[in-house]
Amino acid sequence: MTNDLILRGVRDALHLDADQLIEIFALAGQPVTPTGLEAALLPLADWGSPCTDAALTGFLDALVLQKRGPSKNPGPPRRGPLTNNVVLKKLRAALQLHESDVLDALAAGGQASSPRELRGIFRKPGHKDFRPCGDEVLTAFFSGLAAQTTA
Repeated sequence: MTNDLILRGVRDALHLDADQLIEIFALAGQPVTPTGLEAALLPLADWGSPCTDAALTGFLDALVLQKRGPSKNPGPPRRGPLTNNVVLKKLRAALQLHESDVLDALAAGGQASSPRELRGIFRKPGHKDFRPCGDEVLTAFFSGLAAQTTA
């Protein structure tokens, strides 16, 4: 899934307006202008400049910081590519979701999953039970989360 689609999914699922998105980007140390934000959130055919991995990672880290506050024991910065698994982990941390909450959001989005499958998504790559998070799972999570927050 592209970073722009992920950013749009987070915006829609959490019902964030442009000012809130700009505030989160600023918290990440990545000031973005309303024009730049609009370019990243345009419909697929009209994309301006794509959202980079660094920008999206900073945005997700800032979202965690905004929702949960500063960490008492920050770990080392994450290295490696930004995958759907990492995005889901960061959103789960930011929103303080338990396993049952994530399963409920997936079910509400039309992607029923078992606890075992979900645990595989949150495993580290290389673990014997690791399972890559597909685009359809992340899309269902966004849809289910949006449906739950409007209900």
